[in-house]
Amino acid sequence: MNNKTIKRSKTRAIHIAALTLAVGLSCNMAHAEVKTLSFSAANPPGPSGINNALQWWAEEVNQRTQGTIAIEFFHMGGLVKLKDALEGVGSGVADMAYVIPAYTAARMPLWNLATTSQGPGDEWVAVESWRRIRDSTPAIKEEEQRNNLKYIAHYSLGPVVLLSRDRPYLSPDSFKGDKVRLPGTYARAAREEGWNVTSVNLTFPDVYTGLQRGTIDGTMTYMGHIPTYRHNEVANHLVEPDVGQNMNVIVMNRNRWDSLSAEEQNVFDELQQPLLEHLAKGNLEERKVVREQLTSDPDNPVEFYEIDSSQRAQWEQGMSRASREKVAQSAKSVPAAVGINESYMTMLEAVEKEIADQGYPWESH
Repeated sequence: MNNKTIKRSKTRAIHIAALTLAVGLSCNMAHAEVKTLSFSAANPPGPSGINNALQWWAEEVNQRTQGTIAIEFFHMGGLVKLKDALEGVGSGVADMAYVIPAYTAARMPLWNLATTSQGPGDEWVAVESWRRIRDSTPAIKEEEQRNNLKYIAHYSLGPVVLLSRDRPYLSPDSFKGDKVRLPGTYARAAREEGWNVTSVNLTFPDVYTGLQRGTIDGTMTYMGHIPTYRHNEVANHLVEPDVGQNMNVIVMNRNRWDSLSAEEQNVFDELQQPLLEHLAKGNLEERKVVREQLTSDPDNPVEFYEIDSSQRAQWEQGMSRASREKVAQSAKSVPAAVGINESYMTMLEAVEKEIADQGYPWESH
């Protein structure tokens, strides 16, 4: 065999080896395990501030893990009901979900502090303030671990609004014995302040039917939820007390988290801050769009009512007292709750000033 033949043989062997390696890698990638994580969501599918942010996040997770992680959303309580979300994720029925701490205050007394009935209603101010508090407070992380949860992110629904069928609720005096969905701190304020209202406990998916049938006359809700749940079809008076906001937390089952590779876990951790920003930005923008949408709806327009300083003071008085009572309740099981809440209130003021001076973080990206 001459040198040319030997050289051609070696070259052919190298090409065959390279092709074999490429085919092998391709087969390995094709057969790579894809871990599909279920995400339970109570809200309907479709465009919204929250849904858009979560969809962006799910796509980023899939891309950054090179396809080894896929997230499947189950909307409208298709996997677990909203009130059962904590138990559903903790037990592994759902891999992930967003949890409303107010629904599970006995098991998440510190996370329940994140929902405020005082201070600014700005979504980013609340989200960033609570992030800093959580990062510096081991007790909050221990609370998550006790419930078999891995923290993913959190978001604020913004300030509460009052939507009613027959007349606007300009102040607590406007209730006049009506049946109103007043969960959490608002229900506590009604009880403590002696408001003339029957507080009804309903989850968001049940509010439409409640308003339609007259089971309730009004509801505490959030601006972005009104078109999403079509509540303007059954109620059209809206008042913004502009006091406090509601915080939800996105969590993963701890066992499911431990089953992920270190690289996959790192992707979730790297996306934490961008997801916080996407959620807050989406909700802030959505509020502006929804206001215009509701006032100009050709079939079911909503009338917005301005309240004066005296009426706002009545709301603030009730909510302040209820807030103190909520903190005291949390402190019965976790004495540190009082100090954590005080730090949170201080942080809200500091972050609000930062935003006023420097703007939102995404404005500089």
